[in-house]
Amino acid sequence: MKIPALDLAAQYKEVGEAIRAKINEDFSTYGLQVTKFYVENISLPPEVEAAMDKRSSMGALGDANRYMQFQAADALRDAAQNEGGGAGLGAGLGAGFAVGGQMANAFGNIGQNQPPNQAPSGQTAPPSSAEVSVTITSEPPGADIEIDGSYEGNTPTQTMLAPAEYVIRVARPGYKAWERKVIIKAGSAKTFNAILEQE
Repeated sequence: MKIPALDLAAQYKEVGEAIRAKINEDFSTYGLQVTKFYVENISLPPEVEAAMDKRSSMGALGDANRYMQFQAADALRDAAQNEGGGAGLGAGLGAGFAVGGQMANAFGNIGQNQPPNQAPSGQTAPPSSAEVSVTITSEPPGADIEIDGSYEGNTPTQTMLAPAEYVIRVARPGYKAWERKVIIKAGSAKTFNAILEQE
């Protein structure tokens, strides 16, 4: 069973069924059977989570040009914070001028006649670099999501959260509510799959 990492959250049921089938092969020799096996979360290596965060950021920006602008802004911030770096010295000056010209072209007309911290009309502002991609799914889908008591939409959904502790509640009429206290850490995308039991 091969599932792309970006599609894992939508495939928890299938993953659970595949695991249950494998477990039952071993358990059958003892006369036992696993009738249900739920997957609530799959943690990925930090490198994969970082790549997924980048991909989520790119998706929020909408197109490759916006992603390039986002990356250029990140590079400027990092360079400004690196006082001891050699980017401003000697050979770095020539490269700096070339990169500066490219960045000026990349930024183009972005943000003209717009208040600070506001994305161009029709575009979503890029997520804060400190925020973490959080995906919330449920079985069955279409359940209401609340994060710290605030309505966030219906499952499945992806949102960006600052590193902190949150209470995530997923509820759907006719089902028992699923509620978890979670800790979101910087640089670590999270996926939560709420398995809702009928009342």
